[in-house]
Amino acid sequence: MEDDKKYPKVFKKQIRGRVGGRYINSRGFEDEFLLVGDPDTADIEKITVEVTDVESEKYFIKNNKVAIVQGYLVEITEGYEMTLDVINAVSDGDLKEILKQPFGKMKKRVLEFTSPVPIDRLLTFARAENKPVKTVQFLEEALSKYDHKPITGVTRSDGGVMTTSTSG
Repeated sequence: MEDDKKYPKVFKKQIRGRVGGRYINSRGFEDEFLLVGDPDTADIEKITVEVTDVESEKYFIKNNKVAIVQGYLVEITEGYEMTLDVINAVSDGDLKEILKQPFGKMKKRVLEFTSPVPIDRLLTFARAENKPVKTVQFLEEALSKYDHKPITGVTRSDGGVMTTSTSG
């Protein structure tokens, strides 16, 4: 799989206006993107879109041909380094493992989170698994530190899932 070595490919918008199009997201679903901001000063995450494999690239080029031909989107190969804080990107399996740890170790791990989402999931699992009251109360207290509204998954008509917050 020598072709996989050149992925992900990153396309950057080159104009100050908005650039939108279609791509295949990291879950393999067709999705839309909208890139905004000045390409010289905006955060790299706001002005780039990633293509992760050969099939995704073919789809991307086919559906965004005009933007590419006009020079609105250009593949970049250097100077690209997306820095993401992935401390909150925890699978359900990993969250369940965290709940199995002794209370002190579990508490330490929960306090590392910077988003209410994994804490909310932990609380859901703790209640479903009838974890001790002390654990549930700690998770409720940790969650209360965030101005948190429940997260809901909304299924789009094309089968993709869009996650939205119910906060106004």
